[in-house]
Amino acid sequence: MASERKHDFKARVIHEIKQLFFMFFYLWLVCGLFVLNQTVILGERNITYVAVHGVALLNALVLAKVMLIAEDLRIGNRFAQRALIYPILYKAAVFSILFIVAYTLEKVIVGYFGGESASASLPYLGSLRLGHTVRLLDPVLHDQGDRARDRSARAVESRVPPRDARVHADVDAAIVTPLLRSLG
Repeated sequence: MASERKHDFKARVIHEIKQLFFMFFYLWLVCGLFVLNQTVILGERNITYVAVHGVALLNALVLAKVMLIAEDLRIGNRFAQRALIYPILYKAAVFSILFIVAYTLEKVIVGYFGGESASASLPYLGSLRLGHTVRLLDPVLHDQGDRARDRSARAVESRVPPRDARVHADVDAAIVTPLLRSLG
């Protein structure tokens, strides 16, 4: 009986490793093609870009593990008894959302260890920065530093000094200038 359980465990481990390998290989090809595409597009615009295929390798490994866990949890198996198109579309949508969440979480964790705030490390999704969406939904992610940088950036764009700069200018005009006049 113990020998049978050991054999079942060994067979399951081998099966999981095979699944992980095939998922990893497929995702590595896809991520590698994205890196290659980025290199070609930027090369056409004479922008020097050193392709980092190691990042594609790491992303493929992380996403393959996420995919394997989601498969074990039977995420996306809702319409298994219906026509084949429904489970395929449903699973594709669920796994796409799951990959976006996993990728975003990965970027936030890497940004955290890189010294960035959570909102600054959120990736772009197409032309939409996820941080702008999260800002509307969860203001807790943004600390005062982010707000001050945003105010400064808007002030530079509109050519109006930020409120903090105006306050410092008012303090200079009200206190420092008369003090210097009295000393001089």
